[in-house]
Amino acid sequence: MNAPNFLLRYCGLPSIAVRSFGTLALLSALLLPAQAAPPVTVTVVDVPFAAIDLRQAAIEQRGVQRLHDGDASGAIESFDQLLGQNPDDTFALMDRAIAYQKLGKRQAALRDYDRAIALAPAQPLLYYNRATVHSQLGDHRGAIADYSEALRLNSEDTRSMLNCGNEHRHLNELDQAIADYNRALQMQPRYTLALHNRGRVYWLMGERQKALADYKQAVALWEQEGNSSAAATAKQALVALQKELLVGQTP
Repeated sequence: MNAPNFLLRYCGLPSIAVRSFGTLALLSALLLPAQAAPPVTVTVVDVPFAAIDLRQAAIEQRGVQRLHDGDASGAIESFDQLLGQNPDDTFALMDRAIAYQKLGKRQAALRDYDRAIALAPAQPLLYYNRATVHSQLGDHRGAIADYSEALRLNSEDTRSMLNCGNEHRHLNELDQAIADYNRALQMQPRYTLALHNRGRVYWLMGERQKALADYKQAVALWEQEGNSSAAATAKQALVALQKELLVGQTP
């Protein structure tokens, strides 16, 4: 079955670690179509003030700012400087890995994530970030393994649930993809991407009425949120599906 490719891929921008005066802010942005401004969520984790070196913090913030400004090469220079002083700086390893990903240097990113995970094996964000590299490399099994570990460490991580579903879809494991999307939606009923992507998989499975319901709900929610670009994409899929229902074609 070859339904039109209206799936909104959510691989997620890896999270950026920023340390400042007693806190660690983990910034996570959704990778949506280019026209849409990516929403940002912030998780704040306490870090002992004594552990912060103000000079190193300035170098790191410069690197993070360069990363946000699109200067990935400059960011790597900053993180290299930090890692030259402390090769076991987990946050600098993670941030440098993100910069490598932006430059398309995925193997280098993978090495940094591997090292960071060896140093901090209980941090779910590291597994989430490494999963995005596996996905970019086409290693869907590796991505599923890392998203699953992120979920083992943080059972409320709906992003990893969604992405597990996307990876299973790539492997044509549609029942498992539906289970992953259902899990995310049980925890976050208005998770629009999960609704949209589940509708896509229902369509591939020939469950057109279920697909139709998911697409309609996704369009309505995106319109309520003011995300016109995503709503327009979902509407295209909805129109195509409605045409199939009228003529009785198989996707």
